[in-house]
Amino acid sequence: WHEDNVDADEIRVVCLLCHEGDDTAEGLLAHMKEKHEFDLVKLIDENHLDVYQRMKLINYIRKQNSKPVCFVCQRDDIENTQELAKHLQERERPIKSLPDKSLWDTEECLVPVFGNDNFLWRLESLLESRDAASDTEEQTSRESGKIYAAFVAKSQRNTVEGVIAEDLPDLHDLKDVLQELL
Repeated sequence: WHEDNVDADEIRVVCLLCHEGDDTAEGLLAHMKEKHEFDLVKLIDENHLDVYQRMKLINYIRKQNSKPVCFVCQRDDIENTQELAKHLQERERPIKSLPDKSLWDTEECLVPVFGNDNFLWRLESLLESRDAASDTEEQTSRESGKIYAAFVAKSQRNTVEGVIAEDLPDLHDLKDVLQELL
């Protein structure tokens, strides 16, 4: 019953750089990549951020936006969030790196800017799924490699040194020889 009464805005994820939202983390990440040239997942991967660092970074960006202060260049003389969005669009595109870690990797940034930031947990769910799939692929690849190595080893055990397949007699000739002997 309670789930039927959930407001659509309560489950939407909100962009880190504007007021746009989406129903999925994937959709929001695509929006940020296309509209703002901000590839959050790539930056997370390049900087090897763990779960807490990812949360701190997202909370830091949201906190800076609410002030409004540019999280990229730290410019703090911006009038409002619309001006900040314009500044980010005109001056900071593409966003190719994260701000200095000392600015956002703090205990204070573990606290979300708004109570139920769905993007935090949806991003984590997405990254965990991706990493689990990657781990499964690696395991499958390792197992395939082991199977291949076992076949190669068996083939080597069954190989006679110095004999080339072309040197083997033709089976039809052997059949004729055997019939003559019988």
